[in-house]
Formats: sequence, C-alpha cells, structure tokens
Amino acid sequence: MKIKLLVNWRREEGTHSAGDIIEVSKAVGQRLVEIGQALPASSKKAAAAVNPDAETAAAPGPET
Repeated sequence: MKIKLLVNWRREEGTHSAGDIIEVSKAVGQRLVEIGQALPASSKKAAAAVNPDAETAAAPGPET
C-alpha cells in the first residue's frame, strides 16, 4: 500500500520525512491512516495536500 506521510517516520529501512510517499504493508498503512499520521497516496485528499499553486511564502513587509 502506498501512503503519504503527514509526519516524520523512522523504520528499519531508514527515515522518512513528512510528505514522502512510501510503500508499506496494508496493515501498517491502514494503521497509520487510522491514527492520522498518513493518507492513502491515491486519495484526492493527499493530492490536494500538495497543491503546487498554493502560496507558501509570507508576503514581504513594506519597505521603510
């Protein structure tokens, strides 16, 4: 099962950062989704979480 992590996660294979899409067993994937630490990678919610058009930088302050 492919999931998109919402938190940093460490496992035997290495570490993963929030936003990483990784392959895990179905049981592990379902558990992480249930406890709110991941989203199914194919969900529309996961796709919406990565909106390339969204502004992420703060607007510059007025020049003085």
